Amino acid sequence: MLVKGMWTLLVTVSAFGGYSPLPTCEKVGVAAVLDPEGPYKNVQEPILQGLRLALEGRDDLELMVFAYPDDLEGQQRAATAVASSECVVVVGHNFSTSAEIFLKHLPTDRQILYISPLATNPRLAALRSNVYLASPDNVAQVNSLVAQMA
Repeated sequence: MLVKGMWTLLVTVSAFGGYSPLPTCEKVGVAAVLDPEGPYKNVQEPILQGLRLALEGRDDLELMVFAYPDDLEGQQRAATAVASSECVVVVGHNFSTSAEIFLKHLPTDRQILYISPLATNPRLAALRSNVYLASPDNVAQVNSLVAQMA
């Protein structure tokens, strides 16, 4: 199941994969980047509930919520805020345009795993490494990564 596989990937990569927290971190940050007022705000709570369930009981993982508008300025600010945080995994964006703006403004000096449950444009994966989309084309890719890490 894709959702289960995606959350398994999220927890597995952040806890055991090659995404080490910053040297001063006691916890690995898992960021949710969502627009609280945009046209897709109705999916925000289910995404957050899924993340909370995936992180439940994990003292080494911390959910960080970044609420910024899906416009150009909002996503530039979101990318700056995420890059300044201790997160190594980002789950976010309700559609491909916001995801593209965010990814283009995320500094390349930080290795951050990016997962979008709703963005579907395959060109997003070409913007930087470690971008995974939960679109039908990427189900096999996500499941393969989960299997490799199990």
